[in-house]
Amino acid sequence: AVVSTQSTGYRMPQETLKRARDFFQNFIGTKNFFNYSCGRKFKDPSCMRFLRSITVSDPFISNDLEWVSITLHGDSFIYHQIRKTVGMTIAVLRNITPEGYFERSWTEERLDLPLAPGLGLVLGEVRVDRYNIKFGDNGFHKPIVWEPYEEKVNEFKKRVIYSNIFAKEKRESSMFIWLQTLKNHTFYTGNVIPTILQTPSEKPAEGDGVVEKVTEAVSNVEKEMTEGVSVVEKGVSDVEKTGEEDRNGNEKVESIDNEASVVST
Repeated sequence: AVVSTQSTGYRMPQETLKRARDFFQNFIGTKNFFNYSCGRKFKDPSCMRFLRSITVSDPFISNDLEWVSITLHGDSFIYHQIRKTVGMTIAVLRNITPEGYFERSWTEERLDLPLAPGLGLVLGEVRVDRYNIKFGDNGFHKPIVWEPYEEKVNEFKKRVIYSNIFAKEKRESSMFIWLQTLKNHTFYTGNVIPTILQTPSEKPAEGDGVVEKVTEAVSNVEKEMTEGVSVVEKGVSDVEKTGEEDRNGNEKVESIDNEASVVST
């Protein structure tokens, strides 16, 4: 795929960066992430998760694309929690969500939250502070700390992990394609047929490899709508395949204290 100049030329305004940092603070603390996962019930105790902090780095350039690193520090995460947290934030910042939708996402009503691409999601660090306090100095065990290896770990991340993330996004444009289909997201479950928000003036130009994928995705959405499908999923199926999380535990970590990072365009 060819990366469109619409994505390579974009630079985040400082106002948008501040709005993103401020909005992420709404997720801090102990909350019921029922709508930010799947396959769980509202009263399932496992939906209650505690986020200690969310930080957004200053923008930086790699492979002609502008990126920010979003770091979420929490006791543990459930499936899709991070991707839907990022997806919801982007939808709010782009004024795509219906009025009051974010507030409703914390209720028992099942809502269809946007699922951001998984490319860029990594488990940054597993912390065991409670273990160290209880057993680290008992004379039989040693504390588990990562500081002595921090330099080697960071070098490995940059050389192997981040470089592959940057190259794959430049090659496949998963985030850009997802953003183009986001405006067609239904946000609701149940027998609701959404209205396509795209206007003729918003239709992308022809001849761009990425834009052609976007157009095909939107066509799939419109086709399913005519058949009465209530939840639009296939329009972004290609994105979800390329952005599937690492099954080695990125969002299913149940350890004492974890930190995950999302590197996002």
